[in-house]
Amino acid sequence: MSNQFKRRVNRKYLGTYRPRIDGWEKASGRAEFIDDITLKCRLPNILYAKALHSPYPHAVIKNIDISKAEKLPGVEAILTYKDPEIVSLKPMNAGWTDGVDTVSYERMMWKKLRDRRILGSHAYWVGDEVGAVVAAKSERIGEEALRLIKVEWEVLPFVLDPIESMQPGAPVIHPDLSQSNILPAEPIGGADVFVNIGDVERGFTEADINIEVKAIYHNATQCSLDNWCCLASWKDDQLTVWSNSYEADQTRMFLSEMLEIPQNKVRVISPFVGGQFGRGDTGEDPFFIYTALLAKRTGSPVKFKHTRRESFHNTRQPIIYTCKMGSVHRERRCLC
Repeated sequence: MSNQFKRRVNRKYLGTYRPRIDGWEKASGRAEFIDDITLKCRLPNILYAKALHSPYPHAVIKNIDISKAEKLPGVEAILTYKDPEIVSLKPMNAGWTDGVDTVSYERMMWKKLRDRRILGSHAYWVGDEVGAVVAAKSERIGEEALRLIKVEWEVLPFVLDPIESMQPGAPVIHPDLSQSNILPAEPIGGADVFVNIGDVERGFTEADINIEVKAIYHNATQCSLDNWCCLASWKDDQLTVWSNSYEADQTRMFLSEMLEIPQNKVRVISPFVGGQFGRGDTGEDPFFIYTALLAKRTGSPVKFKHTRRESFHNTRQPIIYTCKMGSVHRERRCLC
């Protein structure tokens, strides 16, 4: 390959031209992505994980019956929120890292706001992964098993508009964390991140002009061709996970600390990634944990992959930005 490469311009240091280290595999179609690695012809005993999703924006599971799903041919295991492996899991949040760190459980971002249980019984949005997860011999069997699970729901009050949710009297989503939906502030990175100079309210009062603007950013999804995915496999007490998230180091930390196994017993492999763009860059998501637990229970490699619908659900949150500025006009003076 190097003999065929010709430089357009000869350069000595910066801006030199070299073929990408992975260019040949990608250009020739030989690059192996997660779906290539997890073909059934390569892993004859592979199983597929499917998670139960809440049909309600705010609800609690009162009871769950998996008896019919367990009897479906091709279903190898079902984990529910009542199983000891799930109950023993520590609470987490959806922002353990910011996508660039390798952070332990005790150093996670917003560690006071651990509002998420893996396969818990409390659903906080439509599509929330709660209650149960299935390992089956095919994705279709797994989906059918989910339909056979009978769930008794208690539907709770909810508000869909974020501005309304902050008003007095709105249904509180996390009463264990806050008495309102306005969560308490938690400085990230220490006091040096914040700059507080002077009396802000007095500044607005004395300003000649005050301008306030608002911008709304919708819940965009990156729509990469390769949806977020992983494959978990155990050999004795050692866990190996293949994932198309580039946060291999954080995923390893996440699995080690949540499953309480030494890091030298966890290996995470990130092969070619079929589009990132910020998708899957946190390194910790519940599916890593329950896929690993299903693999341990069944003794087979287990694969989980978001459907396109799930990919749209598990994406960035909409944000409303408000910015206020005050300006003071000062008389220009010329010193002659």
